[in-house]
Amino acid sequence: MSVDVLEENLKDLTLEACHDHPTKTKEELALEFFELGNKKELSGLLSEAIGYYRKAYKLDNYVDRSYRNKLVSESDKSDHGASTGGVGVGTGDGKDIVIQSDIINRRNQERMKKFMSKVNIRELLKSYQFEEYKPYDEDEKILINILPNDIILNIIKVLIQDDLKNWLNFCLVCKKNAYLGLFETISWREISRKIYLNQYYLKQNNNNSDSLHTIELYSNYQLNYEFNSKFHKNWLTLLKEKPFIKFNGIYISCVNYQKEGGKAEFSSAWINPIKFITYYRYYKFFPNGRFLKLLTILEPSKIIFKLNNFNNWQKLVNLNNEWEKKVFQGEWFIDINESNNDNKLICKSEGMVLNYQFIDEFKITSSDKYHRFNKLEWIKMKYIKYDQESENVMNRGGGVGGERNELGLDEGEVGELSIDNERFFKFHRIDEKEVDELVKNYEKNKYLDAVE
Repeated sequence: MSVDVLEENLKDLTLEACHDHPTKTKEELALEFFELGNKKELSGLLSEAIGYYRKAYKLDNYVDRSYRNKLVSESDKSDHGASTGGVGVGTGDGKDIVIQSDIINRRNQERMKKFMSKVNIRELLKSYQFEEYKPYDEDEKILINILPNDIILNIIKVLIQDDLKNWLNFCLVCKKNAYLGLFETISWREISRKIYLNQYYLKQNNNNSDSLHTIELYSNYQLNYEFNSKFHKNWLTLLKEKPFIKFNGIYISCVNYQKEGGKAEFSSAWINPIKFITYYRYYKFFPNGRFLKLLTILEPSKIIFKLNNFNNWQKLVNLNNEWEKKVFQGEWFIDINESNNDNKLICKSEGMVLNYQFIDEFKITSSDKYHRFNKLEWIKMKYIKYDQESENVMNRGGGVGGERNELGLDEGEVGELSIDNERFFKFHRIDEKEVDELVKNYEKNKYLDAVE
């Protein structure tokens, strides 16, 4: 059951109504409250999670054990099936079973990582060079066998241009596809072109132009030059080392921090209550050099499908909702000064305050070697203030005009904002089919919308 449906069913239930519920026991309702609290906690909404946890424990003191037993039961069914002969959930202490299961899973993951670290993937793929398509049944004919490798490589090129997910799925079908799609140079070359020829860079002008810097779309000539001179004619190395912005998803920062609240009037409490502050920042980048950004309390399931399309986001965003209407547009580019190692991202946009331009500076980093350039770490959050009648005031929508300083930023009074409570952004891939379905439901007014 989705979070929205679960919350819709439970949010108006009082404890009295739970005890007198016509179809469910209080233990079943406690389990649902606990599950909803867990999902809210994972989304970063700690205040809401605490409220649901509190209701769950008031209905059932052992609801945490019931929830663990449910997770173990679902895990056993999915991992082992009905006939594995494993340990039954109904025997022994549920907590002990969960602990044992967690230990086994962690050990298996550690063994797999240790094993994978010893495998030379490139050598393994190279060993598939002379593999052929083999049918399950010897009498069965595989028509793709008659195609030469050049045709299959062209199919791979088409898949890369269409969707990298389709390309990867095709490569994982068999050993021959793995060799052609993951070892041969053509895949990494096409992926590099697809990614980097849509990146914008801040470049220093060497000509006699009045502007010291310009923002330009990366050219095929520049890409080939770097490929030959800097990355030793290795496209895969280029992809691993040259940072880039991703467009097939959204960057999300979930911010949580505690703040001391105020005591009620005439309160005899010794300490002040603690408030949990939770909000999200969203960045959605587009290949046209523009982006959409939003600061809101609304969780990702309510927002990401509304920002997915640069041309129709205004039709989906509820401009009457205080937490949705603050979507701002701007332009982004990567500063390629040598001191930045090509990983400094600059995002300039409008904001809530007139005559101000806001500049967010990030460092593009990776979570690990398997998730490349999927994080944006804060460097600075700056603003530029203009006089009301200044000709340099940017046009609404994040446009750029006027003179530029040595950083490529418009002239004006510059200041910095605090980023003490801010957290890094992490990239989340968006499933286009799921987004399309959400958009259709939203347009039909069937989607459970956010806080009114």
